[in-house]
Amino acid sequence: VSHVAPRAVSIGGNTATTAGLTVSVSREGRNDIALEAGALVLADRGVCCIDELDKISADSHSLLEAMEQQCISVAKAGAITSVRCRTTVIAAANPCGGHYNRKKTVCENLKMNLALLSRFDLVFLMLDRPDIHRDQMISDHILKTHELSTTNTNINDSKNVSSMPTSTNSNTSSFSSLGERLAHSARNLNQTLPTEMLRNYVEFARHQIRPRLSIPAAKVLQRLYLTMRAQAVLGQSVPVTTRHLESLIRLAQARARLELRTEVTAQDASDVVELLQESLLDAFTNEIGEVDLERKGGGGGIIKQIKSLVKYLRNEANQRNNDVFHSNDIQSVCGTLRLEADPQSIIERMHHEGFLLKKGPKMWQLHG
Repeated sequence: VSHVAPRAVSIGGNTATTAGLTVSVSREGRNDIALEAGALVLADRGVCCIDELDKISADSHSLLEAMEQQCISVAKAGAITSVRCRTTVIAAANPCGGHYNRKKTVCENLKMNLALLSRFDLVFLMLDRPDIHRDQMISDHILKTHELSTTNTNINDSKNVSSMPTSTNSNTSSFSSLGERLAHSARNLNQTLPTEMLRNYVEFARHQIRPRLSIPAAKVLQRLYLTMRAQAVLGQSVPVTTRHLESLIRLAQARARLELRTEVTAQDASDVVELLQESLLDAFTNEIGEVDLERKGGGGGIIKQIKSLVKYLRNEANQRNNDVFHSNDIQSVCGTLRLEADPQSIIERMHHEGFLLKKGPKMWQLHG
């Protein structure tokens, strides 16, 4: 994406600071204040690619406003202003421990703030499962890349690249789902496009095409939103807010823009619904392959463990008339209750959720 996008900034999360992502303020002379743009601001109307998002050293809360409001408020050193950052964020993160544990939720695997994860329209798990066909394709690609590099052949040379593939609507119209159409196209189209041609296509689509929602497409998206809201009340679906509806609209418009259409059709909306369902199935599938909707809070089993720990600590605080606990006391209670999660991660989660307030070094006050 960073090579194909007309305007893109690629950074590593392990080396990025809060000022490097947003805005830094410096003073020049006595009365002059200068604002230096970070990665999100530099990628305005473009794409910001963040690698190692789980190892980001910056305060993750600084990204919330940028990804939600598409602007960054600055109130530093006497400078009070806001900077636009209409940026698409594509991030990659690795699970702690080197492998993804299905027994844990996405937030627990990545040790990431749930509020930050909810800002992404789509979340996909890329699990490394052995597959003969895919492994053969990957190995062929790697070997071919090394062979081209030794022969000094340009991999993007237009002589080695086929022309623009023709439209396949007539061939794929018989398939109902998006997955079937993509699989059919992947099997029958081995042509590739030069990077420059694809970059120009993306730039033209972004700046010239302004798709509008049609009434049938709006009804499809509204039906899904109302259904998920009704199921969320009954505890049968993930928590749904208006942010999800806005993300559905953005994705549907992008789906229409991909084919240079100025109107979002019901088929575009159906494709986006399928993408969202696939994303949710990935994020909420447990270790035995079942969709566990109790993991909707981003904590899975740790939520139940925190509730039992809070109940025990409240009883203990009432008995001794003191609601301040040492970290060692809380860890010993975790051992007494035989909680499976790491005691330190439970304390951090309780502090983030507002159950514990930090009163000093390794001292915590039970709140509420």
